[in-house]
Amino acid sequence: MECVGMIIHLTAFFLCVTSVKATKSKYYSDENDVRILMGKMMAMEKQIQQLEVSEKETKHILRQCEVTAQREIIYLKKKTDQKEKEIQELIKIMSIRSNQKEIYSYKRATDTELITAAGFIEPSIIRLNAEKSHIYRFLELPTGPVAFSAYLAQSISELGLKQRIKYGGVLTNEGNAYNPNTGIFTCPSSGLYLISFFTSIHGISGTWVRLVVDDINVSDAVSRGFDPNGDDQGGNVAILRLTTGQSVWTEVQLLTNANLSSTTEFRHVTFSGVRLSD
Repeated sequence: MECVGMIIHLTAFFLCVTSVKATKSKYYSDENDVRILMGKMMAMEKQIQQLEVSEKETKHILRQCEVTAQREIIYLKKKTDQKEKEIQELIKIMSIRSNQKEIYSYKRATDTELITAAGFIEPSIIRLNAEKSHIYRFLELPTGPVAFSAYLAQSISELGLKQRIKYGGVLTNEGNAYNPNTGIFTCPSSGLYLISFFTSIHGISGTWVRLVVDDINVSDAVSRGFDPNGDDQGGNVAILRLTTGQSVWTEVQLLTNANLSSTTEFRHVTFSGVRLSD
């Protein structure tokens, strides 16, 4: 009986020791799992921190890209507005040039018509002046001194072909033979006369002027400038045998962007004459 009791005690002890070892083994196994799990959690935490840093850098880069894009948009808008203004200016220039071409074309056509009309009118004028001269010979006219001196009182920027120049400023008009309203000197008595005329232009242009007696060219003068801020003057003098009733004047002969530059202060364009003798 004692042996059986001892065997029972030994068996119980063995079972107890086996249970303790199993419990201890299970404990060590759980502790190892916890360590592995902690390691994974720390690795995940590092990944999360790296992702947060990467997200901040990405946001910073995106903000920089947005600022750069806004600057590019503003720059492109300015360039677009500038190009649009340039296009509008070009449209205006092209429109002005088109209108100028139409004006020049109309002016050329008008000058051609005037020249054609002058071809028909000139013989009639010559005949009328001859008849007028013949009539004046039978009139009693003043026998005193004859002299005149006149100037262009204001500049003329638009000139036409064969346009008579009217010298409105009168310095001398002895014998009252010069008419400032028409620009014509009418010979009051036959004799030898000295006639002078001067023309002046401003800027890049050219004006050809001729002295005319009864619509017949007698003498010419030219002013032609090549400096946009400069002036040019030309003139001529003629000694003529005139008869009573003949008309003397100056007119535009040729023109290139023609103008006449003269004022009451600067009397550059003049027309003068004096009777020298019988």
